[in-house]
Amino acid sequence: MGPSAENWPHDQLASSREAKRRRDRMPMQRSADDWSTYQLTEFMAMVSASTDEASAVHETVERAAETLGAEVAAVVASNAVRTAVGFPSGRTPEHELVAIAAGRQDSIEVPGIGTCRAVAVPIDGRAPARLILARLGPESFAAQELALLRGMARVLALTQRMLQVVEGERRLRDRSERQARENAELLTALQERQRLLERLTVIQGSISSGAPREDVLDAIVAGARDLVGDPLVALRLVDPQRAGELRIVASAGIDRAHAQALEVRFTGQGATGRAFTEDRVVVIEDYSHAPEGHAALAPEGVEAAMAAPVHDQERVVGALVVSSRTAGRTYSRAEQDVLRSLARHASLALADVYRQRPARLVRASG
Repeated sequence: MGPSAENWPHDQLASSREAKRRRDRMPMQRSADDWSTYQLTEFMAMVSASTDEASAVHETVERAAETLGAEVAAVVASNAVRTAVGFPSGRTPEHELVAIAAGRQDSIEVPGIGTCRAVAVPIDGRAPARLILARLGPESFAAQELALLRGMARVLALTQRMLQVVEGERRLRDRSERQARENAELLTALQERQRLLERLTVIQGSISSGAPREDVLDAIVAGARDLVGDPLVALRLVDPQRAGELRIVASAGIDRAHAQALEVRFTGQGATGRAFTEDRVVVIEDYSHAPEGHAALAPEGVEAAMAAPVHDQERVVGALVVSSRTAGRTYSRAEQDVLRSLARHASLALADVYRQRPARLVRASG
C-alpha cells in the first residue's frame, strides 16, 4: 500500500486526481463496461490481499478515491468515521460525513479545496456502514461510476466477512490448542498425583505394619527422589545430644566421598536448616550464589534445593531436602506439595526418632 492520501498536499492531490479523471474519461478502446470490470478486478485483487479488516477498509477508501478521481473518501459505520483520506491531519469533519452517510446532505466543504459533491453507497456488514466519496466540481457521479462504487462496497463487504471467518477460525484454533495444552497439563498433574498417592499408600502401609524404621525412611527418600526428580535427597533429624545440629539418617544420591562433610548441618543453615527453624517449605534457587548456601555442597554441583520440615506432633524434629544439579532449576507449587506430603509421612514414621541416637553413618541408597 502506498502513502495514505490523507498525507498528500491538497494541490498535488487535486491535480493528480483531476489528471486521472481526464485520462479515464478520454475515448478508450474498451467499452464502459470493460473499464468498470477492469477497475473492479484490480480493486478486488488489492483489497482481498488485506490481512485484517482495518487495512481492508483503508485500502478501499484509498483505491476508490484514486479510481474515481475523488478529493476525499471515508467509511462511516454506526455513526462514526472508521477511516478517511484527503482531509488535513486532525481535521476530519466527522459530523458532516455522518450526515452524508445518513442522506442529510450531498456535499462537503474540504479545507484548501472547496465544496465537493458527495455520494454514499451502503456496505453490507455486521453494522450499518457507508462508503463515501466527494469530488470537486458541479458534476454528479455518473451512473457507471456509482455502479463501480457499489461494486467496490460489495467487494469490501465480502472481504470483511472472509477476514471475520478467518479470524474466527484462528480464535477457535487458538482456543482448541489452549484447551489441549490445559488438558495435557491436567492429565500430567493427575498422573503425578496418582503416583504420589500410590507411593504414600505404600509408605503408610509400611508404617502401619511395623516395618523397620530404616526401610520406611529409605522409602520416603526414594519417593522424594522419584516424584520430585532431583538426584540428591536427604532426611535430617535434630541430634538430641548436640543442640542445633541436624544429622542425616537417610539419603539418596550423595557421593560417599562427601558424605562425612555433608552429614552435619546446623539449624538455620541452608534450605534444611531454614525449614527446621522457620517450620515451612523453603526453596533456594541459584544455590551457588545464595548467601545461606552450604559450602560442602559445592563439590556436588548443587544449583537449587528445597526442604520441608518434619514434625513430632507439633514439634519440628528435622527436615526432608531435595537438591538439583540443573542450572536454572525452579520448584513448582505441585513439587512443593509433593515434598510436604512426604515430610508429613516421615513425621508419622519418626514419632519418637528424635529421642533415639541418630545414625552416624550416611546410608547412600542412590
